[in-house]
Amino acid sequence: MRFPALSPSEKLRIVFAVFLIGLWGGSFLPLTLLSLVLLFSVIFFLIAWQWKWFSALVGGIFLVALFYGAWDPFHNENNHILPQLYGETLEMTGTVVSFPDRREKSVRAYVSVKLPEVKTNEKILLVLSPSYDIAYGDIISFSGKLQQPRNMKDFDYKKYLERFDVHTIVSRPKSFRILFQKTGGNMVMRWADKVRSRLATNLGNNLPQTHQTMAMGILLGIKHGFSPVLSTAFRNSGLQHILVVSGFNVTVILVFVSILFRRMLGGPLTFVISLFFLIFFVAMTGAEPPILRAAVMGAVVGWAATMGRLAEARNILLLSAAILALFQPKMIQEDLSFALSFVATMGIILGTPVLERCLSFITHRFALRTLLSTTLAAQLAVFPLLGFSFGTFPWIGIVSNLLVEPLIPWTMLFSFVTSVLGFLPGFIGDIISIPSFILLEIVISIASFFGQVQPMIIPHFVSYFGFVFVFGFFVWGNVSRSFTHTFLERDIDIIKKETS
Repeated sequence: MRFPALSPSEKLRIVFAVFLIGLWGGSFLPLTLLSLVLLFSVIFFLIAWQWKWFSALVGGIFLVALFYGAWDPFHNENNHILPQLYGETLEMTGTVVSFPDRREKSVRAYVSVKLPEVKTNEKILLVLSPSYDIAYGDIISFSGKLQQPRNMKDFDYKKYLERFDVHTIVSRPKSFRILFQKTGGNMVMRWADKVRSRLATNLGNNLPQTHQTMAMGILLGIKHGFSPVLSTAFRNSGLQHILVVSGFNVTVILVFVSILFRRMLGGPLTFVISLFFLIFFVAMTGAEPPILRAAVMGAVVGWAATMGRLAEARNILLLSAAILALFQPKMIQEDLSFALSFVATMGIILGTPVLERCLSFITHRFALRTLLSTTLAAQLAVFPLLGFSFGTFPWIGIVSNLLVEPLIPWTMLFSFVTSVLGFLPGFIGDIISIPSFILLEIVISIASFFGQVQPMIIPHFVSYFGFVFVFGFFVWGNVSRSFTHTFLERDIDIIKKETS
C-alpha cells in the first residue's frame, strides 16, 4: 500500500525521524543479525527503486540506520587498545585536547596519546593534582597506571566518558612534564581558549567568585566551581539548565550578527559571518553535544532565512540531530544531556501552541501566557527522561523558571559586557559590573529560595506512562496534518502578520 500524497516537507520529516529511531534501536540489535538486516535493507531499496514506493524507501533507511547504529559502536570498541592493558603502567606522550576542568582537589583533561607501534591515537582522562597548570594544546609526557572508569552510586561514569570516546583513566601519574606549551591540537580551539581565559579573568576582576562562576556558566556553560550547597539549590529548583549553553545562546549570537551586519553586507555574506561566529563560540564552550545540536540547528535556520524559505522548526530540529548522530551514533543512544536538549526543544515546538490554547484565560501582557506555556512544554517533555534517569522531578521548576527566564537575556548581556570591559581599572570596571552583579544575585537568590523544596519522587511506572504519552504526542505533532493546521500554521500566520 502506498502512502497518501505527502509534501516534500512531510517526507523529509519522516525520513529524519525514521533514521534517528533506527540509530537508537541499533543499540539493542544483536550483532548476529547485522547481515540479515543489511540484506533486507538492500531488498527494500530495490523495491523502492523499481516501484517508486516511498514506504519501501523509509523501510530501507530504517534498516540501514539500525545496522549503522549497531555496527559503529561495536567497530569503535574494537579499535581501542588501552582497555586491553588495564593495570599496566606505561610511559606516554600526548596532546591535551580539552579545556582543563579545574576543581578543588584535581585538574582533569582529555589527552590524545600516541602508543608505540599503533597507528591511531586514543583518548584518556588524565587526573592531576590541582598544583599542575596545563592548557589546551600542551604536548605532555607522563607515566601512570591505566585504569578502567568505575561507576558511582547513582551515576554511570563509564557511559558518560564513552560519549567523549574515552575508555581509560590515568590518575595521579608517577611522572609528568610539559614538552611544548599550547602548540598542539586545533588552532581555533587554542584561540578560543585564550579568549575564554580572558573573559574569565575580566569577570573575576569585578565580580565575587560565585557570581563569576555563574556568569561563565550562563555565557559558556562552564559550571564547575559552585559550592555543593549552591549546586544542589540549582538542581532542586529546576534551574540547572540555565548554566548549560543551549539554543538560546546561539539565537542571541545570530540575532546580534544579523543586526550588526545585515544592512551593510546583505543576507548571504551575513550568514557566512554568522557561521564563523558560531564555530568560534562552539569552540569556546568545548563543543558539548547540546551546543553542537543548537549550532547546527541555528546554521540551518540561517541558511533557510538566507534562501528566502520559511524555516520548518520540526524538520530543522530532526535534521540537526540526524547530522550529529551520523558522525556519533552514541550521542543518540547514550547521551542524556543531548536527549534532554532535543526532547525539551521538540516539546517547546509542539507543546507551546497547544498549551497557549489551553491557557487562554491567562493574559498575554508581558508575554506571560507564552512564557508559562513554553516553560510547561519543556518541563512536561523532559519529565519521563528525568524520572528514568534520576527517579526525581524538580516540580518547583515550573514556578522558578517563570521568575528567572525573563532575566536571562539581560543577565547574559550585562555579563558579556563585564567580561569584555572588565579590564578597565578602578571604579570604571566596578560601575560596569553593577548591573550583572545585581541580576546574578537575583538569580542566585531565587535558586536558593526554591532550592529548599525537595524534588518529587517519580515511580518507574509513572515514567513509563509519561514516556508513552510524550512519544505519542511527538508522533501526532510530527505526522498529523490536522495538528499542523490547527496549531502550527496558525502561529506561522500570526508571525507573518506581525513581521509584515
